[in-house]
Amino acid sequence: MLRPGIYSSVGYTFSKTLETSSRNPSVFPMQSAHGIDAALLFDKQLLKLVNGRRVHGSCHYLSIGLIIGPEYHYMFGNNQVKNESIGEFAGTIGISFFHFRKSMSKKVKANTKQFDVFFRNGFTPLFTVNAMDGQQKFYRQEFGVRVRLIRHQVANFLE
Repeated sequence: MLRPGIYSSVGYTFSKTLETSSRNPSVFPMQSAHGIDAALLFDKQLLKLVNGRRVHGSCHYLSIGLIIGPEYHYMFGNNQVKNESIGEFAGTIGISFFHFRKSMSKKVKANTKQFDVFFRNGFTPLFTVNAMDGQQKFYRQEFGVRVRLIRHQVANFLE
């Protein structure tokens, strides 16, 4: 977390698709794909659903928020297929469900769960291939579910 409500992420993705027997030219040309991702996510808490309900010695807080943010994805090519795209610039918008738990235990204080339901739209092509009939460009539009496990640093000032 850079500031309250602003999260950054850098990551690696691997995706594998099943081989298709179709000769459709719009079928994605790679079965295994490696990529790098970078994102900046703005999360604004809008509504508190549960405000401090006590369960098993700890207080639970649940709220709903709005997430929005820019993303960058680059997919690597392989020996047979080269990616001609500079990468995908995309935008994400969605709803987050934030679950926070307070307790006297240091282990419990340090963890938060956040569930996101989002829509991602690519503005530039994720993958571009030079074919005989010109360039084929592949754009992404997808719905997704993401679970973020946030670990906080907890300090004990009494020791």
